[in-house]
Amino acid sequence: MKITAHLILGKNKATIEKCLSSLLPLKCNIVAIDFDADEHTLRACRAAGAEIVNVPFEGDFSKLRNATIDHNGLNLYLEPWELLACGHNQILEATNERYFCQVVQGELITKETRLWSGTTGLKFSNPVYESLPVEGSKFLQQMVIYSQENATKRDPSLTRELIEAWKAGSGVTKSEPIYYSACEHLVNKQYGKFLEDANRCVFQTKPSRMTTMTRYYMAAVLLHHKKDHAAAVSQVSQCIFENPKMAEFWCLLGDIHCKRHLYDKAQAFFTNAIILGSQRSRDDLWPVETAKYKRYPEKMIAGCQKMLKEANIY
Repeated sequence: MKITAHLILGKNKATIEKCLSSLLPLKCNIVAIDFDADEHTLRACRAAGAEIVNVPFEGDFSKLRNATIDHNGLNLYLEPWELLACGHNQILEATNERYFCQVVQGELITKETRLWSGTTGLKFSNPVYESLPVEGSKFLQQMVIYSQENATKRDPSLTRELIEAWKAGSGVTKSEPIYYSACEHLVNKQYGKFLEDANRCVFQTKPSRMTTMTRYYMAAVLLHHKKDHAAAVSQVSQCIFENPKMAEFWCLLGDIHCKRHLYDKAQAFFTNAIILGSQRSRDDLWPVETAKYKRYPEKMIAGCQKMLKEANIY
């Protein structure tokens, strides 16, 4: 089946060659949208045989993506700072369905729909962080996408401008733009604004992965930047109620109790992170912070045991 890979190009000269090289085993068509790309990036795409197209930008990246979908064949999308690390054979065997895979950025793994047949009618949504729905997609276990280091991504000022326009046009009942606004504030270390948007998000939306992860980030900010241990416990406890197999949640609860010098309780929570985290299904749709499933809790358990031993000496 014909495969078309889709890119939106910017100033990506540091990463574009590896991105394009990772697609070579697929022998696929490449459609690249020129979004203020530098000459080096454009030249590399032309050399790889990519079709470079210009699509008017209307303040919505999902519309850019949707404009180039092949409605008869398979579609795969990458960012120009990513590379397709493995799973090429599995992709070549794919049929007229839709598939999600693991996307790795440092020690964070997310699950995203990146391969789909145009016959499914699947389209991008979200004008800022354009995405495809992951529910209902099949898991391609061997397909892994990596984000390269030192990547030049999108202009953060444009991102903030688009988010504010999205919020203004969505009314007060839409939580998705508020969630992404909160995420952007968190990335930029604007913790007060983050908590303001995050609170709005969780209180006007029924429980979901989005609201649970928002509570998790709220708990981390409340612990590390606001020093409000009680509020942090309240938020992360609700996360554990929603998904007790997330080692990330247990580790954060352990961190809170370390700050309180309650090392016996902290040790128990870090142990839960290892035991319950090991029971997670690889194909669930929740993000994964890889260090929190073994390396980090083992280190913290050793630290707790040391503190308890020293306390007994004195």
